[in-house]
Amino acid sequence: LTRCAAFIDKRQHSVDDLMRFLEKGDLPLAEDGSIIAYKMLNWMDQSKGIMKDCHSGKIPQKIGSYVCVNENLVDLNRRTECSNGLHIARRGYLSGFSGQVCVVCKIDPEDVMVVPHNDANKVRVKGYHILGYLSEEAKTALEAGKPATSDEAALKLIFDAIKGNHVDRLERVQVNGQMGGNVVVTK
Repeated sequence: LTRCAAFIDKRQHSVDDLMRFLEKGDLPLAEDGSIIAYKMLNWMDQSKGIMKDCHSGKIPQKIGSYVCVNENLVDLNRRTECSNGLHIARRGYLSGFSGQVCVVCKIDPEDVMVVPHNDANKVRVKGYHILGYLSEEAKTALEAGKPATSDEAALKLIFDAIKGNHVDRLERVQVNGQMGGNVVVTK
């Protein structure tokens, strides 16, 4: 809440809107106030651990990537649920995404740009940090609307993410164009 207070007047959603989304999505908060979330991705080059987004298929990312988009490319209309920007879905909505791999991400609350009106299934963000992969068992549980924490490795990954014991940002994957265009990767 302290972190949200510094920027919330620049957003069209309220802190309550964001907290309701997190509660309904069963998404925990880290000790530093960041949001722990899940994201479905596809493999670009599995042998090198490189994934890509499910929508455009153009944004390369891996564990340690901070994937971000220019703020002016994010659609700020709260009445539109699916639009321009990076998306983070609530747990119950993950089954609607076809993805080969599910990752755990950390999102700075300052990076949440839009919480759609009413029953938001996903939020638009301007950045997320990939912390690790979930096992196929944990991914399957999430797709069924169940917690991933029945899997020991997933439980450890999420617990470590909450405590701040995770991989640092190793690279910045900056999306500078619409539909995943003009991507610049900086170590």
